[in-house]
Amino acid sequence: HTRYPLVTGVQTCALPILEKKFIEFFEREKPDMVISAIHYVNYSAAQAAQKLNIPFAVVTLDAELSMWLQDMEHCTNKNARLGVESMTPHMLNQLKEKRIQPEQTTTLGFPLREDFWTPKDILAIKSEWKLPLDKKIVMMIRGGNGSAQFLDTVELLRQSPIPLHLAICVGKNEEIGKQLQKVKLPNHLSLTIIPFTKKIADLMAASDALITLPSPTT
Repeated sequence: HTRYPLVTGVQTCALPILEKKFIEFFEREKPDMVISAIHYVNYSAAQAAQKLNIPFAVVTLDAELSMWLQDMEHCTNKNARLGVESMTPHMLNQLKEKRIQPEQTTTLGFPLREDFWTPKDILAIKSEWKLPLDKKIVMMIRGGNGSAQFLDTVELLRQSPIPLHLAICVGKNEEIGKQLQKVKLPNHLSLTIIPFTKKIADLMAASDALITLPSPTT
């Protein structure tokens, strides 16, 4: 959680203070192994782990590795390991550019909670959330804090001739939920505002389409 500047075109490896902070933290906590699932900091964390002889690994959560591999071409910790969800030609090129060897990488698959693999009672879910049975369900989610872009998306969907019900996950963003409730919809469109919930897997199972953004949180 250490704050440090990120300036486009300036390598973060020029900022040894972050590495020093990691060394201080590792010396205090005395971990047997360090596993990172955080963007940007992995170069400094890997270097600190190397100096303290602590095994270090990165578990990535994206099919785009640029944020995870920031400055890693300068990393001297060749014992560091990198876990990826799946290996694509694009990712192979990124690893090559960062001078990460194939033996340093492992394909881990996609980490999902067990709830996403559990069979669902779709009718029960629709009843719980008061989702109609006579319309296609379009779920919208943009992370835990919701997004003002929901309003733009709803405006686009107003043009659809297909009867739709919008299940919009606003998370903890109560204000955007209030704004969405004020939107005037044509008769063949309706919506449900979904507050913060841990039942995302249920809502996905009950939906016919998902509108979201490509990020680890969604």
